[in-house]
Amino acid sequence: MKRMTVKEAAELLNVNPQYIRVGLQQKKFKWGYAKKGTSKWHYYIDQESLEKEIKETQGKRHD
Repeated sequence: MKRMTVKEAAELLNVNPQYIRVGLQQKKFKWGYAKKGTSKWHYYIDQESLEKEIKETQGKRHD
């Protein structure tokens, strides 16, 4: 799994990084997850899964 940062995902989706963080914490995205550590959250984003979902979503918009 090639990982990407919250900032990279936010730029790719053209959204605020906080939107990504909250969505991952609330398990709203299939392409990543968040784990609560002792003092902060850790975020895991699978770049390939995110890019695949973007392509699928864009394809549906043009149908």
